[in-house]
Amino acid sequence: MPMTGHSSLRFPAGALRLLHLATLVGGCFGSALADVRLPSLFGDGMVLQRDEPVNLRGWADPGEEVVVRIGGNEAGTARGGDDRSWSVTLPGFPAGPVPEIKISGRNEIVLKDVLAGDVWVCSGQSNMEMSLARAEDGPAEAAKADHPQIRLFRVNVLGKASGKQPGTDCRGKWAACSPESVKNFSAAAYYFGRDLHRETGVPIGLVLAAVGGTPAENWTPAAALKADPPLDLFRAYQQEYEFRLNYHQTYLKGWEKEAATARTEGRPEPRKNPAPKKWEEVEPRFSSLYNNLIHPITPQAVKGVFWYQGETNAQRAYQYRPLLARLITSWRSAWQKEDLPFVIAQLPNFQADRIIPGSWAELREAQARVAREVPHCALAVLIDTAVPSEELHPVNKRDVGKRAALAALKTAYKRDVVSSGPTFAGAAFHDGAATVEFQNIGDGLQAAAGEKISGFFLAGEDRRFHPAEAVVEGGRITVRSGLVPSPVAVRYAWADSPICDLYNKNGLPAAPFRSDDWPGPTEERGMRNPSGE
Repeated sequence: MPMTGHSSLRFPAGALRLLHLATLVGGCFGSALADVRLPSLFGDGMVLQRDEPVNLRGWADPGEEVVVRIGGNEAGTARGGDDRSWSVTLPGFPAGPVPEIKISGRNEIVLKDVLAGDVWVCSGQSNMEMSLARAEDGPAEAAKADHPQIRLFRVNVLGKASGKQPGTDCRGKWAACSPESVKNFSAAAYYFGRDLHRETGVPIGLVLAAVGGTPAENWTPAAALKADPPLDLFRAYQQEYEFRLNYHQTYLKGWEKEAATARTEGRPEPRKNPAPKKWEEVEPRFSSLYNNLIHPITPQAVKGVFWYQGETNAQRAYQYRPLLARLITSWRSAWQKEDLPFVIAQLPNFQADRIIPGSWAELREAQARVAREVPHCALAVLIDTAVPSEELHPVNKRDVGKRAALAALKTAYKRDVVSSGPTFAGAAFHDGAATVEFQNIGDGLQAAAGEKISGFFLAGEDRRFHPAEAVVEGGRITVRSGLVPSPVAVRYAWADSPICDLYNKNGLPAAPFRSDDWPGPTEERGMRNPSGE
């Protein structure tokens, strides 16, 4: 009997139910498998890096044809591979609005309100993560932050990704900068992007990937760590992991000792940490943040990176020199851009005023050294931004963003701007004094608030540093101390929370420095590399 649209064929009731169920299930699975999908970084309101080819990519059924149209004109086709991935390379767009992008397969995706501009990855730990709502004058700034050409994207982990392997996608959504969208976004990144937009006039995309309390090795590809045997980072991290895992035992022993002393002296017992078992949640995972948050966005072109991290690595500050350099080169390799600009936020002052050198001083030196020696890097000096200095998370993020933007304008945009305060150029010792030469003096050297400069120290052959008097003489400073008749070394602001009172007349602080290369605190503790060799 011939089949027609109105066939009178009859099936048993049970067979009909099975057929109906199979049709529904097959339809559901067929639809799911057929959907063309894009990474989260591609969405309405996104910013594409201007004047750079666009790697439009996604997933589709194996063999499924994907057609890309821009403004109604076909721009490329691809087919889903065996792994379901596909990609189409589009020509770069000039700064400004991008025509509607339509991706068609068995379903259709339309990208609207897309801009071409400069995309900056803003990454690091808690001081990069701190929201505008928590920053100094942040709520007032957020209330007027109506910047439709600045777009915000926060990178989140996709599902329950373990971070053991490099991911291909993340979770996130683009939003135009508005009072509502920016208040919970990074304050440092916002001020950075706002100032860049003001200076360049082009759209700015800020891609935030930051997690508090994380060391740099979590942000570095495993292959990069393994490729540098002198770092021996895996052994170091395992040692640190075991210490952190068992910290509740160390803490409780210390508490018991203090409590016993208090009872003997008739004082109240000190407060006990209510949840010491939290330490047991520490996970010994290298590269997980790189795998989950950075690798998924590397196929997309960006202008540069704004990096604010280092607090968690301070106890291994000497090791941070090769580690940060390795992180930078590995990210550049992932983005296939050897000259990818990196703006490094130098750690601010921290802890009560201390003139004794500590691990934070040594980590700042590591950051400065990398910025100086690795091409296409710049340093934003923040040594005066923590008020009070005991605050691990300084609320002054306006100066952080401002100084990072100046560094970016100089390095990434080749602008002729005064991008930093005075930096050490050399020292000569004669007649019981040190003559210090500087670069980046801008309109000249000056003391903060017109006061005398007190942040200098001198040492003789005994390597004991003493406070010294400093006198500005044009573009140089002469330093003397009655306690050091024959100086051989000079330092400025080389401590965890030093005196910072030298600026250029452009209002930017002098970078901490030392003329000597004597072993620093973490180098002396055997941290030249983690094995202590």
